[in-house]
Amino acid sequence: MPYEYGGRNTAMFARLPGFKNIIAWQQSSDLSLLIENAVKDFGAGWWKLADQMRTAAWSVGGNIAESYGRSSIGDYVRFCEIARGSLHELGSYIQDCERAGRIDSSQLREIINRYGQVTYFLDKLIQGIQKRKYDGDWNRSSSIKETPPEYAVDDTQDWSTWGATDGPHDFL
Repeated sequence: MPYEYGGRNTAMFARLPGFKNIIAWQQSSDLSLLIENAVKDFGAGWWKLADQMRTAAWSVGGNIAESYGRSSIGDYVRFCEIARGSLHELGSYIQDCERAGRIDSSQLREIINRYGQVTYFLDKLIQGIQKRKYDGDWNRSSSIKETPPEYAVDDTQDWSTWGATDGPHDFL
C-alpha cells in the first residue's frame, strides 16, 4: 500500500510551503504522532524521558522545515544534518524504552518501522541536496522556496477585533 501522509487533511497543511511535499518531513511528522501516543501515559519517573522523546521527534520535522526556508544549500544540508542528529537521539531513547518495556510491542514495531523510513528518506534528501551542491546546480542566490502567492487585503473587513474573542474564528 502506498504511503499516505496522515496530516494531509489538517487546516494548516494547505498553508504550508513546499516542504510539506518532502517525504522525509511527512514521515517525521507521522513519527512524532506515534511517539506522542506512545509516551503520553509514561507516568511519574518517566516524564523527563517522555519530554526528551517528544522534543527529539519534533526537532526532526522542525529542522527539515527550517532547512527548506534557508536560501543557501549549505544551510539546507546543515539543518537536515541537525534533523538527522535529533532522529538518532530519538532512536537511542526508543531503544531505552524497548529495554525497559515502556512501549507495548505493537506500538514499538510501528515506531521502529517509521523510524527506519524517516532515516532512509532523510538520508536520501541529504544525498540529493549534496549532489546538487557538488554538481554546481545551486548557488547562494538559489532558493528552495516556490514563488510566493500574492496577498490581498480585504478592505471591507474590520480587523480591529481580530482575535479579541475566545470563541471560534472563521479565518481557517
